[in-house]
Amino acid sequence: MRAVIMLATVVIFLSFAIPLLANSKRVGFAVSERFLERLNAIPYVTSSEKPIDQTNLREWVLLNSESAKAYARYVIPMDLAFLIALGTFVGLASWTLAAQIAWPASLNVPLWIWWLLPTLYMAADLSEDILIATLLSLPSTIQEASVGLLKAFKNIKMVSVSLGLVQIIVLVCLGWIWK
Repeated sequence: MRAVIMLATVVIFLSFAIPLLANSKRVGFAVSERFLERLNAIPYVTSSEKPIDQTNLREWVLLNSESAKAYARYVIPMDLAFLIALGTFVGLASWTLAAQIAWPASLNVPLWIWWLLPTLYMAADLSEDILIATLLSLPSTIQEASVGLLKAFKNIKMVSVSLGLVQIIVLVCLGWIWK
């Protein structure tokens, strides 16, 4: 249980630290918004946003090479730490809670099953980070297929981590029912 609490603390700490360390003065406005991981558009301070597609992303990378490098240099390593902490927290919390439930014989599932959603989240987020680093470092790799893959990784990441957090809530409730 101590490990779960420690991981939750690290996740909360990183949630505050990442925006402070990857602020707009250091990495540029669009990167500080972490637009490739969170948004469906490229934010601009002086003009309206543009949708993330092959043309707009390549144009942004070529016109903002320093910000693109900063995304790979500052944001990606912090995101790796965050994905490991969050994914491990969701998996370990789920596993710990599931192990404490007095399951009815008909619902007794192996404990490893509770690691599926956190593992999917970590794999999708890691794949997203690798693809972002590649696209920002090698603009020639920005194609419709790679932009589509980036969006797919983002969606899988968001759905799997959301379901993983719901999984924790359900396991807490089941623990109250089946003591």
